[in-house]
Amino acid sequence: MSRGDGLQWDARLAPGGLSSSRGGRSGMPRWVWVALALLFLLLVMWFLASRGGDDVSTSTAGGDVAEAVRIAESRAGYSEVDLVVTDGRVVLTGELPTVQDRYAAEKVAYSVTGVVAVDNQIVTVEGPEPTVVEPPAEASVEERQLESDLLRASLSNPIVFGSNSADLDPVSSATIDTVARLLEEYPLARVEVQGHTDSDGDVDANLALSSQRAEVVLQQLVARGIGADRLEFMGFGDTDPVASNETKDGKAANRRIEFRVIPQ
Repeated sequence: MSRGDGLQWDARLAPGGLSSSRGGRSGMPRWVWVALALLFLLLVMWFLASRGGDDVSTSTAGGDVAEAVRIAESRAGYSEVDLVVTDGRVVLTGELPTVQDRYAAEKVAYSVTGVVAVDNQIVTVEGPEPTVVEPPAEASVEERQLESDLLRASLSNPIVFGSNSADLDPVSSATIDTVARLLEEYPLARVEVQGHTDSDGDVDANLALSSQRAEVVLQQLVARGIGADRLEFMGFGDTDPVASNETKDGKAANRRIEFRVIPQ
């Protein structure tokens, strides 16, 4: 371009013009481009790693029923129990010290989301196998699912009473609300409310107390709109423990309310 035009030629502005000897066409040093590329690569790797971790967590918590049952049994102290899960049906095998352990391991399996039936083939050291305690064989799939859901609700947030009384602790309202909602979802189901105590105190007194507590829960369900004709109650006292009565935690686990679906 001529000087008469009032402009000067700058080769760097022309297409395919000269590049800086220190960097790209923008004039930015090459080491800056390299640093930015490395930073981008690190961000991509971090993102993929974080997504992979989330996937594992989700699978363990919700997608893999067998793994969830194994974790639950291990946390309950029954890591030696062997199990196979097929379509939500769990088969438990192995050997445990007592009948109470056998029964407790079955209840732990039932408490896991996605479990619809448990075949308890565990043997005990103390004697012959007792009758399997599980929803009756003639129970429908819906009844089995309801019983599993009710058990899960009662275990995740146990119904609590005052010490040596049938006075319901207010913290239990949420669990009773959950049980009422479940019963509303299965309007034809009938349920027995079962009360249990630890072994402290007189046997007859414990039996009476467990029955009183079960009746209180039944009344709370009726107050929430569940028909009384759908409900029964039964007290078992300290005759059906699910843990050792030699420890504080074991006694707390044995003081409980459970719900059994009555097959139609």
